[in-house]
Amino acid sequence: MPNTDIYKTPHEIIGKLSEFGVTKKELIAVALQAAAARNNTTPFHPINAPGTYSYMEGVAALRAVFLTKEGWDMDRPSNIEAVTNKESNLTILFQNVDHACGKSCPQAISGKGEGTKKFIENPTAYLFDYMTEEDQLKENQNVWVLCVSSNGDELRAELSLPRSIEGQQFSSFKERIFIITGDEWGPDDAEAGLPDNQEFDIQITRK
Repeated sequence: MPNTDIYKTPHEIIGKLSEFGVTKKELIAVALQAAAARNNTTPFHPINAPGTYSYMEGVAALRAVFLTKEGWDMDRPSNIEAVTNKESNLTILFQNVDHACGKSCPQAISGKGEGTKKFIENPTAYLFDYMTEEDQLKENQNVWVLCVSSNGDELRAELSLPRSIEGQQFSSFKERIFIITGDEWGPDDAEAGLPDNQEFDIQITRK
């Protein structure tokens, strides 16, 4: 299996997140909002409600953070909810996973469809079907995923770069930035909030 670069010390995390113009505390706030939405469901809700609510609030919280940053916009390429920075050529998706920040690569709770597969493997549309044998060229370069897992009281999150999707799942990851490992965050992090009542123009771009 190809090597994966993992960033988990404070210095490494700060350095990597600076490439996105975001802080660890802001991403913790996104994970907390997604987890809160999951926990607000009851046994009377449909069986898929926890995952659905968590995903919807996770996407909303992700956008609430990034749309306050210069260069970031809402994006919906091929109906995939995202935030994108065209200048830095970066895109971020939100994903509920089985177990973030573990030894194994996180796996999506809901399998990824063909649209997401094509977008991650060929996000810039520079390649064509007749070039599919060139696996290295297909490898994802700029679509990152904020992976959040919430199991009971344990909350974990990582911002990671999948290489591709195989069989409706992430095959492996090139880079993983550990945000919440389940045991290192405290009251100060829990109080991390999303931007309050900030006004900004929402622009949806399509590729």
